[in-house]
Amino acid sequence: MSHSLACMARLSKRQVEQMTAAYDADPISALLHALKIVLDNKDIEWLDAVLLVPPHLSHDALRRAETPALDQLLTHLIEYRHLEQA
Repeated sequence: MSHSLACMARLSKRQVEQMTAAYDADPISALLHALKIVLDNKDIEWLDAVLLVPPHLSHDALRRAETPALDQLLTHLIEYRHLEQA
């Protein structure tokens, strides 16, 4: 399924709070849950979702689940609540 960044959903304040609360225990699960919301795709898997994040977020580092990249995606989702490039 192809997605246009312009038509993606935004995270609500509550969804951001849930994501940040779950992040320390399981960062990929917390981020994937948020990505499923903004991508409006409840069935997307981590590796596929990573390919749809803006290019300024390192796709390779996210695929490898590197902490700095995960933290950068978390920060992006907290600040912007969507995936459109800032």
